Amino acid sequence: MVHTMKMANPTYDVVVPSGKKQLSAFTYAGPPGVVVKAGALVRVPLGTRFVNGIVIGAGSVQLRALKPIKTVLTDGALFPPFFIPLARAIAERWFTNFSTALTRSAPAPLWTLKKPMPDLPAFPTSPKSSFSLRLVSGSVQKRWEHYRTLLKAIRPNEKVLVLLANQELVRKFCQGLHQEGVVAWEGTGIGSGTGSWRVARRGQFQVLVGTRSALFCPYPLDLIICDNPHHLGFMSDRAPRLQILPAILARAKLEKNTLVVGSGALPYGTEGQAMDKTTLDRFPAATIIELKKAPFELSTLEHIRHALKAKQKVVIYHNRTGKTLHEVCLRCSAIRPASQATCAQCKGTSFKKIGFGVGELADLLTTELGHKPTIVAGAQSSWPPDAQLVVGTRALFEHRFPENSIAVMLDPDSLLTSPRYTGVEELLEDFGELRGTDHIYIQTRYPEHAVFKEWGVWNTVRDSDLAHRKALDLPPYGRMVECRSIANPPATIQALAERAEQAKLGVRTEQNSLFLRGKHQDVAQFFEKEKLPESDKWRIIPEPRRE
Repeated sequence: MVHTMKMANPTYDVVVPSGKKQLSAFTYAGPPGVVVKAGALVRVPLGTRFVNGIVIGAGSVQLRALKPIKTVLTDGALFPPFFIPLARAIAERWFTNFSTALTRSAPAPLWTLKKPMPDLPAFPTSPKSSFSLRLVSGSVQKRWEHYRTLLKAIRPNEKVLVLLANQELVRKFCQGLHQEGVVAWEGTGIGSGTGSWRVARRGQFQVLVGTRSALFCPYPLDLIICDNPHHLGFMSDRAPRLQILPAILARAKLEKNTLVVGSGALPYGTEGQAMDKTTLDRFPAATIIELKKAPFELSTLEHIRHALKAKQKVVIYHNRTGKTLHEVCLRCSAIRPASQATCAQCKGTSFKKIGFGVGELADLLTTELGHKPTIVAGAQSSWPPDAQLVVGTRALFEHRFPENSIAVMLDPDSLLTSPRYTGVEELLEDFGELRGTDHIYIQTRYPEHAVFKEWGVWNTVRDSDLAHRKALDLPPYGRMVECRSIANPPATIQALAERAEQAKLGVRTEQNSLFLRGKHQDVAQFFEKEKLPESDKWRIIPEPRRE
């Protein structure tokens, strides 16, 4: 049954789920005599069913009949006013539709809520007039100490968000906080609860500590702290596939609050920003050792022996877990699982292992030095305080480095020569995390590389890497590839969009056009698999660079 709209009633644009993959905004007539706030959760008719949606603003006056909003589920707005422009910025930056970016910021149970929520408090008006950015560098332990000092100095009415890469780090950080009003964010992914979300929306916290989904804390903040923004835990694998640093920069600027970024080295993505820099400790001296035969040069082993004899603690960093599972045949170069006795192609019996993990390093060190090391290679790994020799992956950075210790980095070349465009960026971050040790020994096949030649002063290296990205339109300067469908029926475009999302490509639809984003190779493989006709219906449009 269609209700006829009275001209005296206002209209509202409401974001509602309109299909399995996509969400859209529709215009509805407002309830008689009720003013609905932007951001409110409402229940509206959609076809033959009723769904929940978010009011994003007043709709245009229309002469046609409109269906009315059935129920206003929240008197107040779900999100602060800046959330709508934040969702639009995220949709534009990470190539998803606005509706998905907005609705991802609320937990899934809200979209099935049928009874009105209790009164939501009004958001406080903020006296803040400008955005400020601070960079805190140093080892992870030093940075955490600095964050806790900042938290002790906040005023009772201030709200602070601390973003960490995973739940294990959240638990560790909260254990060190003896402060009322500290809340750990439980996450707002599909199927998760609404406990911490409701606490945050009511402002019943002073310090909120959480993972990347806590970026969408539905309450105005005064201070945001983000530690190690290049950690893989901050990379999202579902739409919107945002990276945390540009997203928190966008929120902090819209909110006009203070953003503190903790990083071992100057993080990419902050170029062009005026910032206050706080350096907590200097980079230790480094000895660069030319690597000719992996995994150890003799001089590296001698440095380790000397340190152990001097009662120093030794931390060996190698970012590869476990043991090698594959070997290469020395006769025909075929790769086979280590469990096979002979080569499947040439029946050869001579093999060489491909790479090495921390498990094999521990065995080798035990043989060479007669000293069994402790392995720290996972979130649950412990680091005994009396351990003198420790071998580990990036899990090392989540522990306090012992005093009077040296660090050994075995294989930085895997990042220097990696096809990933973030390789140099990740390596500089790893160097920064090794602060706190007395000396660093680094094995590399490229001792003349600028990263090692300009140890600790990497502005030139960073600038040249960013210039290289800019020339290739790689992030943070471009969207890589944009494809457009022209003159195809809506049903065809929608079906193709769903298959593109399944292929993990960025997807956006506008009227009769489909836009895709991804690496050039991934997009080409998708088109080849779809067997799309080579005609003027499909064309690749290079995007202008972002300066």
